[in-house]
Amino acid sequence: MVERSGGLLQQRSRVLVGALAAGALACQARREPASGSVAKGEPPGAASAGPPAPSPAATSPAATSPAAVDPIGVWVGELVVGEADTGPVELMRQGSGWIVRALGATGTCEPAPPGQALLVCKLGGSGHVVRVPAMASAAPGGAAAPDGGAAPAAPDAIDAFWVTPEIPFVVRGGFATPLRLLRTSTGSFAGRASLVATRFTSALGIGRRPTGELFGFLREREQNLGRFFGNFTVVTDGNQLELRTYGGERFAARLVPRGHPSAPQADVLELPLPDTSLVLRMARSAPSEPLAQALWPTAGAPAGALATPTALDDGWPVASVEEAGLSKPPLARLLAELSRPPRDWLDLSVHGLVIAHRGRLVVETALAGYSPQDLHDVRSVGKSFTSALAGLAADRGELGLDERVLDVLGLSSTDPRWRRMKVRHLLSMSSGLDCEDEMPGSPGDEDHMREQPEPNWHRFTLGLPMAREPGAAGVYCTAGINLIGALLARRWGGWLPQRFAERLARPLDISRFQMILMPDGQGYLGGGLRLTPRDMAKLGQLYVDGGRWQGKQLLSARHVAEATAAHAGLSGPNDYGLGFWRTSFRVGQVDYPAFYASGNGGQLIIGLPSLRAVVVFTSGNYANRRAWQRILDDLMPRYVIPALLGRP
Repeated sequence: MVERSGGLLQQRSRVLVGALAAGALACQARREPASGSVAKGEPPGAASAGPPAPSPAATSPAATSPAAVDPIGVWVGELVVGEADTGPVELMRQGSGWIVRALGATGTCEPAPPGQALLVCKLGGSGHVVRVPAMASAAPGGAAAPDGGAAPAAPDAIDAFWVTPEIPFVVRGGFATPLRLLRTSTGSFAGRASLVATRFTSALGIGRRPTGELFGFLREREQNLGRFFGNFTVVTDGNQLELRTYGGERFAARLVPRGHPSAPQADVLELPLPDTSLVLRMARSAPSEPLAQALWPTAGAPAGALATPTALDDGWPVASVEEAGLSKPPLARLLAELSRPPRDWLDLSVHGLVIAHRGRLVVETALAGYSPQDLHDVRSVGKSFTSALAGLAADRGELGLDERVLDVLGLSSTDPRWRRMKVRHLLSMSSGLDCEDEMPGSPGDEDHMREQPEPNWHRFTLGLPMAREPGAAGVYCTAGINLIGALLARRWGGWLPQRFAERLARPLDISRFQMILMPDGQGYLGGGLRLTPRDMAKLGQLYVDGGRWQGKQLLSARHVAEATAAHAGLSGPNDYGLGFWRTSFRVGQVDYPAFYASGNGGQLIIGLPSLRAVVVFTSGNYANRRAWQRILDDLMPRYVIPALLGRP
């Protein structure tokens, strides 16, 4: 979602300039999806016929006066909010304390709140923070500790965290990113931080129907921007545009002709972003432009898309498609389908595909301008990682799934239903809380939680009323599963990003991730981790292999079986476990049972235990479930499972 938030912005706009090939959108009419209810951005009752024949206005340059701009074409642009760079970080002794230098600023380190065992080093007024494990930042050479005792020698490396401040319109609490600091010859510690920026990378297409009506839609890679517009008609008044959605909303835009002081080299389309002060500036782009090709592909799947994945020191053995015994033709047909030009907002936009088979990484394909090493916001896939953390705590006897939530927190309630709520009820979305993300007006829905003023979202959740008996019904509730973080922090102590790194990320050989923080600085476990697709697949492999990762038993097989068994019904009967969805794929006359983690936009980790396979999709269809549901309903049984079975 696009967060609504105030604050000053550091923003810049990069407009890609190029000449549009004539008729780029001439044949791209809206088509009816195969099934489901009418989605936002879809004209009710529209026919499902094929695209109309090109109209003369769309296949030849428009005869316009110098003051008017022809809106037909593909407009591409990128707006960057915040900073995107890397920079050196140095942690060093100053007297009996520690200081940090980074971004041209110096910050002193102070103890974190009680129970977190961290030093917090704030960098001046930038809002950036370095968090250092307190015991790791020992004095070098056995120097005296501040209390007068002998401090242990400093380690050779410190696993710290780089913390970004709030990113306006995106996330209120910022992100925590692992930061490896190595000991230098002078006794200080040095590393490089990754500075997080948010990109609104967008392509807006406008075409003309045979009736003469202008229509269009917007594709946006990482944020939920497209959900505001869906499919729309376009009404022009000179260089002023009005985008009219099929849901009745209207958005203003304008065309700036080339030669204007704000558009010296090319025509520009300016689109104010809803509920923000941001303006997205887009230039008409040739299909060959890299960003246009990423968002509006015309050249098919990238060369080498099915080449053997790169071997990295990250726990994954790799193999070619042929070595693994998979069939290449259905995978090639899948990638060809995913690389077609879009026809409307409801079309699927896949960013990446990863397939692991029998414990080896076999396919690692990046689409839409991404590279395999780019981090993706996995959205609610993060809930499945939360379930794994709870499983680790349960296996160690640190948190029982049948413990009562309020007992763990040392709290009470006048509502007996609150007192009967157990940990497993939070994980299975059957807590009974008046919290339903897909129900407008629900007091506990995720959007309300993110926008209300209470910075501690655990406290917000604990103040919600009960709507039903715990365990009585499944209702999708992000606030409930995020509350698992309060239970883990209570039993484990410490800061949740640090505990996530220690307990799950490092054992799974995940060295790069970003975790969303709540406004109070604690880790958010309701979703929003950023991971590479190959690291996403490790969670699926862990559960397909009964809790083992590369020969090590990290989770008990008993917990894996319980987490992927039926506990509640959300979209259908018995389709939800403990942080994982359940389904099966029918190919021919055989059903292949599966569990999966799912996130908004089409972020999926699909485990197929009977085939010993894991499939990961990352996608950009935010708030457009009908599009990404095609992965489960169509692409998996039509292409992926036949490939796993070795069928042509």
